[in-house]
Amino acid sequence: MPIFNFFLGGADLYTRDSFNYPFSGAAAMNGLFLGAETSYNFSGAVFQDPLQLFNSEFSWNVKSPGHQIPKSYEESVKVRMELMTYRQIPAEIIGPSGFLEEACKKLYGRKAGMAMKRYFEFYRMQPLASTSSLLVPDLPERLYPLPILWRSLEIDRDYGSLGPVHAPGPSKDRADSPFEKQERWAKIWKLYGEVNYEAVGMISEVLGTNDLRADAHDEIMYLKKCLEVAQRFSFVLASYHTALMHTAARDRSSVESSVKQTQDRLKELLKFLNERFSFDTVDPMGGDQSSWLEASLYLRSRLDEILRMN
Repeated sequence: MPIFNFFLGGADLYTRDSFNYPFSGAAAMNGLFLGAETSYNFSGAVFQDPLQLFNSEFSWNVKSPGHQIPKSYEESVKVRMELMTYRQIPAEIIGPSGFLEEACKKLYGRKAGMAMKRYFEFYRMQPLASTSSLLVPDLPERLYPLPILWRSLEIDRDYGSLGPVHAPGPSKDRADSPFEKQERWAKIWKLYGEVNYEAVGMISEVLGTNDLRADAHDEIMYLKKCLEVAQRFSFVLASYHTALMHTAARDRSSVESSVKQTQDRLKELLKFLNERFSFDTVDPMGGDQSSWLEASLYLRSRLDEILRMN
């Protein structure tokens, strides 16, 4: 019977350990699937052109430089995790003059490509809440910029209440108080805000190079706008969870000030969205942009609810 192989390789907005990563080396394992009628690499999204090229390269030639052919099931699981979480990727793929660098140069231009490679490799590590636990275990270990937001917004919504945690995931077993839970999320969104802010600067550098390919310019401009949305959303959510944190502590004056700050930031975000984006869509679900509007309306109603509770 012919086999259609569907290989989840991370950097795909679904795999928890690397859902917001911009690059995954998992396709280097494609040689494991020789004999299948079709093999599909499920990794990468709209802003990850180098990863799309990488998946194609290892589909055409499974022995491309840096290929990995594990010898057992246990080794395959280990290598896949290392490749998709950037813990161990061969130098032929991400090193100097490796695949990622050369792909970036071809896609964007020599100088622009090197700047884009720096963007694809930029992240901040999640702080540790203890010696063995991430600050927010439901998010990946590495915090890369977030040009696509829907998954992060969905995860956040599961933890945006003062009650017990009901959502599936690593946090469900941790005995956080409502105050501690909200404090963790406020910290992580502040850090994401800083990450996205730095990423906007990096993409501005790409746009300022003198050799950015004309056919890549509009995509890079759109990437910058989406990162600016992520930057604003991150700080909105940081102050929103701060408001919830003060609500849990029954600190009425701090609740009111943090709600006011969140409302002001949310208003500025919506103004930015209305000025910079068109929300006509060919996707019945509205795509990622619809998640921005949905989350904004949800936050507005939650802020009103917090004030009533206070």
